[in-house]
Amino acid sequence: MRRFDEAITAHQQAAGIFGETGDRHGEGQTLGNLGLALRDTGCVAEATRCWVQAAEAFADSGSAEDVAAVRALLDGTPAA
Repeated sequence: MRRFDEAITAHQQAAGIFGETGDRHGEGQTLGNLGLALRDTGCVAEATRCWVQAAEAFADSGSAEDVAAVRALLDGTPAA
C-alpha cells in the first residue's frame, strides 16, 4: 500500500522537529525523503525545493557524501 499523503505529513513534521532542535543532518535526511514522496506524487517543483534545502542542511552538517547524493537527485529531476 502506498500512503504518500501520510508519508508527506510525517516527513514535514519530522523536518520541523529536526530544524527546531538544530539537527541539520536529520533535517537533511527527512527533507530528502520528503522530496522523494513529493516526486512520487507528481509534485516535482516541491520535491526540488526540498532537495535543495536537504543539500544545504547536509552541507551545514559537513556530510559531503549526502550532499552529493542529493545533487544526483537534483540532476535527474526534470525542470518544473
